[in-house]
Amino acid sequence: KVIAEKVNKSKGITEVLIPLRGFSNLDVEGGVLYDSEADRVFVELLKANLAPEIQVFERDFHINDKKFTEFIYERFLDISKRSAHRAMKSC
Repeated sequence: KVIAEKVNKSKGITEVLIPLRGFSNLDVEGGVLYDSEADRVFVELLKANLAPEIQVFERDFHINDKKFTEFIYERFLDISKRSAHRAMKSC
């Protein structure tokens, strides 16, 4: 809930990208902090408390997977492009 409250204060285009296979080096299957149920509950509560205009993307990757990094980069480029377009329209 605390994280959602902070994200909800964001200005501009805001997205939340969620890696469904873990959030840290220790949160991998077989890792010390691995708890898929706790991760699931965290994601559910986060989504339930986010403002409706905040888009959420869930991907079946670990946070350290190269494919997740590539997805983050794709989203960054898209947001940058949309932000620039909005700025040009307001001039």
